[in-house]
Amino acid sequence: MELADFKARTCAKAACWRRENFTDGGVIVRLGTGWRAFMIEQHCANKHGCVKERVGGYNDAIGVHEQDSNVTFRVIEAKASGSFADSLPQLQKGADYLDGTVGSIHAKFTAEIHTLPQPATSVRVRKSIKIPSRQLRVSVVVKSSV
Repeated sequence: MELADFKARTCAKAACWRRENFTDGGVIVRLGTGWRAFMIEQHCANKHGCVKERVGGYNDAIGVHEQDSNVTFRVIEAKASGSFADSLPQLQKGADYLDGTVGSIHAKFTAEIHTLPQPATSVRVRKSIKIPSRQLRVSVVVKSSV
């Protein structure tokens, strides 16, 4: 799916998008070159006047690459404190939104929890989220904000 198509299906307002990185709760999420972040939590909470009805409980962002050949979508949560398991319902809600938005196109999915800098012995989350229409389980990866 092209970035323009994804924007057309979600929101084209510049306020709902970040380029290559964003910060949430003091956690810096570095997406990398060519990545864009659709700020789904802000969008659905109507922070920029995009939606008619506010809905909470979403993860922070969905990562989409600007290069059409990169078919990976990243479900991202920035977590400054608390249990990583607390992020799973938010990641799942974002995955459900993403699943409904992209339809049946060929795509890959990742789920990420970004945290404040931690020692090298970081915690591994042994949980996953589901992409229902594809009968797919996606492992959640914890990444330290360095």
